[in-house]
Amino acid sequence: MKKCLIFILFFIFSILIFSQPQKSCWLIGGSITGNIQNKKEWTSTATTKSIGINNINLNLIPKSAYFFTDKFAIGLFTDIGYSYNKQFDLEGNKNEIKDKSFAIGCGLFFRYYIPFDKLAILSEASFLYQKDFHFYSNDYFDNISQSIKNTSNKYIIDNYISKLGIGFTYYFSKQIGIEAITGFGIEYNEIKKDYIERTNRFLWLEIGLQIYLFKDVKKE
Repeated sequence: MKKCLIFILFFIFSILIFSQPQKSCWLIGGSITGNIQNKKEWTSTATTKSIGINNINLNLIPKSAYFFTDKFAIGLFTDIGYSYNKQFDLEGNKNEIKDKSFAIGCGLFFRYYIPFDKLAILSEASFLYQKDFHFYSNDYFDNISQSIKNTSNKYIIDNYISKLGIGFTYYFSKQIGIEAITGFGIEYNEIKKDYIERTNRFLWLEIGLQIYLFKDVKKE
């Protein structure tokens, strides 16, 4: 079985040659981005002097684009995200906040390539609209009843995200390339239920795999 798999992979790569994107080519692929954070913070509240924070964020971003010229492509993408945020008291007091969220959105992106043999430098601009579904929970010690209480809430955030980035794609075959892109983004969040609006600026990094589907040219 192992030898058969190796043979199949060798056959696939042997029929591919190195190339660059060209007009009428389709791009299909995706990228992934995320972070894990564990830290301590000091606060000045009367009951808590230090808290622990655990954050996990993961985004899967399928993409598809069409090359209108040899170097310029326009495409659509979906952003599927999951996040888990936990805040807890480090001094033994019962006070724990959890916030889980599941997000899904769609967007438009533009790319321009500058090819160099097996490598291409690329620039990208993208615009995304996303629905972010949050599930909030707070366990705390109530001094009046001398018991653990819980409050929970569900809310939805509308995200409007614009990003500019620069990166590269390395082609290890005619149809397959691995890429890395980094850049700057602006995110506008809106919680209509609570009339809350906020704007965030951030740096981002995506690593992905792309497949290029070339249109066959018939010779007369």
